[in-house]
Amino acid sequence: MLLRILLLSVPIALLWMGITGQVTIESFAVGYVIGLLVLPLRPRIGTRAGRPFSLAQPLAFLEYAALIFWNGLVSSLQVVKLVLSPKLELRTGIVALQTGDTSEGQEMAALSAHGINMTPGQLVVDFDDRGTLYIHCLDFEASRNTLEPEQARRLRLLRRMLGVKEK
Repeated sequence: MLLRILLLSVPIALLWMGITGQVTIESFAVGYVIGLLVLPLRPRIGTRAGRPFSLAQPLAFLEYAALIFWNGLVSSLQVVKLVLSPKLELRTGIVALQTGDTSEGQEMAALSAHGINMTPGQLVVDFDDRGTLYIHCLDFEASRNTLEPEQARRLRLLRRMLGVKEK
């Protein structure tokens, strides 16, 4: 418990530095102390009942954040290219995508939908009880070919972030 609080106070300190705009040791220390004071008030933060905390979880979060950032950057450039093209050749469509995980109920579907919605040119319009996401895409063919491998990677990272064992 103490190790978890000590480790989880680091991202809170970094967040504090970002919020205040002061990248100094003093600002980090203030943020770290805030983390030390706040985290004990919320036991089980960052974990779910029965799932132990591990260092792989924050590392998976950082990898997931980098993946979302990269996908957003690449997709933004693709959308700009599509929109600014002299011939507006949008090939829109809706793709059905299995989340690949029904053991967590709709939690993985919702988290996957978030990751997809962060990608310009794609928007989850619905998902059902069986874990199928329905995604509207500006470029149907390109999305149809890339959504499944991206979902597999996203699901792997989400499982690591939540402390869920790989199947």
